[in-house]
Amino acid sequence: MADALVDVARLGPALVTATGDERWAQPSPSLISGGKSNLTYLLTSPAGELVFRRPPSGNVLATAHDMGREVRVQRALADTPIPVPTIILADEGDLLGYPFYVMNRVAGHVIRDRLPDGYATTEAERQQMGMALVDTLAALHAVDYRAVGLDQHGRPDGYMERQLARWGKQWEATRSSTDHPVEELRARLAQALPRKVMRRSCTAISVSTTA
Repeated sequence: MADALVDVARLGPALVTATGDERWAQPSPSLISGGKSNLTYLLTSPAGELVFRRPPSGNVLATAHDMGREVRVQRALADTPIPVPTIILADEGDLLGYPFYVMNRVAGHVIRDRLPDGYATTEAERQQMGMALVDTLAALHAVDYRAVGLDQHGRPDGYMERQLARWGKQWEATRSSTDHPVEELRARLAQALPRKVMRRSCTAISVSTTA
C-alpha cells in the first residue's frame, strides 16, 4: 500500500536535492497508522528518518486536506517557542501529482487512550505532562500571528459562524441519512452562537433537521 501511494522513484531524487544527501535516493516508506485525515508515512534510508504527508487517495472534500496550509503554519512558527518540525521539502502537486511535504521526524509518543508502558508512571510526571500541554497552548496563543507572516492565513472575524456553515456543507455532501444525531447537533450549535453572530449570518447557516 505504501509503495503504491508514495512514488519513491520521483521522491528520492527530490529529497537528495533538498537535503544534499545521496543516501535519500531510495527512501523506504511505511504508513503510520492512526491518522484521521491526511496520510502520514515514515521514510527511512541510511541517512535516517523523515516524515511524509499527503492527502488521502480518491475523492476528497475541497480544502479539507490542504498540505500548503500545514506547511505555511509550521514554517511561520519555526522561529518561535512553539515546537514544530522542520519542513525539508514541499510541493503543490507538480512532482507526484498531488500536494505533499516532507519534514524531519520528532521522536515522541502519540498518546490516545492509554500511556505507553513505563511512561509517566507517577502523579508528578503526569501532572508535568499536562502542564507542558497547557504551557505550549499558552505560548501558541501568545504568538503574534502578524509578526510571523500569518496575517493572511485566516479570517478571525466571524470564525464560529463560518465553521458551522462549513461543517453543515460537509455534512450535506457526505450525509448517510436524514435522521441522524448530527442534525440535532448542528441545530443546537447554531442556537448557541453568540447573539450578534446569529443576527449577522444565521440565514447563511442551514439548521433544518429535515432533508
